[in-house]
Amino acid sequence: MTSGERLITGPDDAAASVLLAHGAGAPMDSPFMEQIAEGLSQRGWRVVRFEFPSMARRRLTGRQAAPDRLPVLLACFREQVARELHQRPLIIGGKSMGGRIASLLAMHCRSMAACAWATPSIHRASPHSCAASI
Repeated sequence: MTSGERLITGPDDAAASVLLAHGAGAPMDSPFMEQIAEGLSQRGWRVVRFEFPSMARRRLTGRQAAPDRLPVLLACFREQVARELHQRPLIIGGKSMGGRIASLLAMHCRSMAACAWATPSIHRASPHSCAASI
């Protein structure tokens, strides 16, 4: 599997797409990413998952390596956004590192509908304090 390959779940006629990036330690088809994609697709969303180049290399070689540097991660995510953006409204996000890259990209691109991410909780916070910080 190369970095250009993607996993797509959900209806082709969905009102919007959710573009998801994996975290630093697990690929786009990890159990966590599978659960998220299945849950969203069952609710009518079209979910597109992709891998950053370092994870695609890991898949091919079987050797674990550090994630790509920030410029590579941003460029890869931008490329995936460009492939999806003009088809329907787009929500970007990801797990942990993937969500961080999505949030950085969303700060500079006003064409997306929303940005969402899943990350391990560092501290407990109320939903109100989380919403206020967004």
